[in-house]
Amino acid sequence: MVLDFGTEAVKVLLQGRRFLKYFDDYDYPGALFRTIELVFSGFEKKPEQVLLSLPPNVLKARIVSQVFKRKALQKVISKKEEKEIEDAVLQRAKKETAHNFSQVSGILPEHIRFVSLRILDRGVKIDGYEVPRLEGYDGKILEFSVLAVFLPGSSTEIERILRQKTADFKIVHTAEGLMKLIKDYPDGIFLDVGGQTQIFLARGRKLEVAGDLGFGGKIFSETISERLGLREKDARLFKERYSNKELSHESSSKIKEMFYFPARVWFENLKAKLKETQGGLLFPSNIFLFGGGCQLPEIKEILETGKWGNIAFFDAKPKVKILNDPQFLTSLLLKSYAQKSY
Repeated sequence: MVLDFGTEAVKVLLQGRRFLKYFDDYDYPGALFRTIELVFSGFEKKPEQVLLSLPPNVLKARIVSQVFKRKALQKVISKKEEKEIEDAVLQRAKKETAHNFSQVSGILPEHIRFVSLRILDRGVKIDGYEVPRLEGYDGKILEFSVLAVFLPGSSTEIERILRQKTADFKIVHTAEGLMKLIKDYPDGIFLDVGGQTQIFLARGRKLEVAGDLGFGGKIFSETISERLGLREKDARLFKERYSNKELSHESSSKIKEMFYFPARVWFENLKAKLKETQGGLLFPSNIFLFGGGCQLPEIKEILETGKWGNIAFFDAKPKVKILNDPQFLTSLLLKSYAQKSY
């Protein structure tokens, strides 16, 4: 079973079936606990394995660069030394990630629980040259890219509930599932537009950036709710009908006018976040969209026509593509990842 929790809904994959359930009121962690109970109550037999992904405001991923200097320069790296170096690098990456996140969030480093730490594929260099592994090589300066996945707070209650429901569960992040996707799309900016937005940058089949943005499809629902006086649930349904072109021309025109400002708020915040990661390099010209929120026409439109200012791409302007099955793509990627890692 794959349980992919977003900011507004949970997507479920089980034995070839799929379904989506929106939260009536998202009061994490209450709604998360209630929905886990609800999902499992529909099955007489406990699933053997559960893959759980949590919302971007709960489960975080960061990519950290690490440099390691060897002392025994003339010796070829043995399997034992490789293990020692990798263990040291992962511990340093863990400490640095906890410190950096503590600085921006105010959460103490000891209250950050790491779910996984891994050295990325194509993420190892010796004296500036990319190598598939350390063993069998010599050199002085070793560089690593580490993916750190963590929960900024206790996950004890979530894990307690899951242990009651299944014998085997694993918490994973969208970034881990994305590894499969970047083999087909080696250079690009990947935007998972749900209630909030997750941002990933890949160059040369290597994931370089993983981050999140506190804006996404939810601000469009909130706009309809405030402007039309609708409950958030009804506003979300109205938004979906607009995305699916089910409204009259007059109603669609009014909604499009309402969405002018939130689309620009989302775009400006996206640009600010990308600017933090640019590092003087040109961005890939491909922007790939997935997640339920990307089906809003305003998202693709503003990425194609908006003014990017001093953010530079390889081409004059980016090319934007909505990936197949955007609503369930994350769930499918996570399932594929888990089948290899279990």
